[in-house]
Formats: sequence, structure tokens, C-alpha cells
Amino acid sequence: MSILIGIFRCILPYRYWSEPPRGAIASAILTILLSFPIGFLGFLSYAGKAADTSASQILELANRPRDKTTGVILDKPIRIVNSNIVTPLLFFLTTAEGLFVSYLYCSGTFRLLTVAGGDPYGDPILTLLDRMARSSWSRIRLGSRAYQREKAEGPPVPDRIVEGHRFDGKGADYVLISSRVKEGWTAGTVLRVDAYRLRLGDPYEVSIEGRLRTCYPLSLACDGRIDRRFLFYRWPSDAPPLPDMPE
Repeated sequence: MSILIGIFRCILPYRYWSEPPRGAIASAILTILLSFPIGFLGFLSYAGKAADTSASQILELANRPRDKTTGVILDKPIRIVNSNIVTPLLFFLTTAEGLFVSYLYCSGTFRLLTVAGGDPYGDPILTLLDRMARSSWSRIRLGSRAYQREKAEGPPVPDRIVEGHRFDGKGADYVLISSRVKEGWTAGTVLRVDAYRLRLGDPYEVSIEGRLRTCYPLSLACDGRIDRRFLFYRWPSDAPPLPDMPE
């Protein structure tokens, strides 16, 4: 029973499969075999209609008036729309049934090769649709989260810096309060403000006056450590003054 269920499940994208992928090979082979009877019956029907059309055109061409002297057809000649050589190509490449049969065969072959190669896939179109749906849903979720966060943060305002001992007791010399998350501002990053070096602590979020704010603890770095990550920052004019540099 598990193999029978796996035959149908393995048509779906790989993330819906069970581990190990039971029935994957059988599913691919059955898909290939299914294309033969559908294609055979469809081609017979198409070829019969094409033969009837060609015969009608030939009869129409034979019954057209000709010049008694040269035997040339007087009316504008017609083009025979079909022949035995191109009939299979026309069926498999231009008809809905032929394209469906071609896809069944190609899909089964592709899935069989991916299983044999150790990197199994489900049906290519279903896999593509699944990825597109997941990508669209992710964008919608991210967009909704971004909207909710922006709504909570309110309009952007300039950075505000307060002395660390006056704000939330985080043990930093200063705390930079930002209305937006700053990209690249992670713990351990050093801010270079003129000749000063301030090392960032772990950012945290608080609500201030009903608005979501991101706080960045700043501690004066007076050690001789090499700054592996650093950013240049312009100290606001209304911020607490930095201490005098020792001579």
C-alpha cells in the first residue's frame, strides 16, 4: 500500500515525498507508459482526419478547370496542408493532446533520470507552480510583516542618543535610539566617530511613546583590538558630548 501511495505522491514536488521516496521509479515508468496508449489513439484519430482533409483537397484540385491546351489549372492553386512525413510532428507539437502526451513522456523520463542520479524531482510543472506559489506567499508574508513593523515604528525620525546610565540600565556608555533597524549594525561592530571608537552591544527593541524603537548600546573602546567590522558615523549635534581624549 505504501508503494501505491508513493506512486501518486511522487508526482508531487519532492518536499511532499516521504523518506525514502518509495514508488518514485514506478511512478516515473508508469507516466512514460501512460503516454503510449494516449498518444497512439490520439495520433490515429488525428492522422485519419488529416488523411481525409488531404484527400478532399486532392479531389478538389483534380476537379478544377484546366486550360485545354496546356493543362494548367485556371483557378488559384491550393496548398496541400498535410503529408505523411509531417503528420507526426504536427500532432505532437501543435495539438493539445499531442503536447500533453509529449509532456507525459518527457516528465516521466526526467523524473526517472533524477531518481537514478540520486537527486529526485517531482513533476516539473507542479514543482515550478509550487515554487512560484511558495515564493509569492513568502513575499506576501514579508510584505505584511514589513507593513506591520513600519506601522509600529511610525514615520522615520533622526537618531537620538542618550547616556547609557540614564536609559534602561544596559551598562553602556551611550544608547543610540533609532526609528529603523540599521543594516550591518551587529554586536561587536565598531562605530568610528572622528577619533573615537564605540563598540556596539546587542541591539534590542523597546516601545517609546507608543512607537517601536531599536536601541543600540555603545561603549567606548579604548583597547588596542583590531576592528574587524567598523562603520563611520556622524555624531548628532544634540547628542551628549563625547569625553575628552586623553593626551
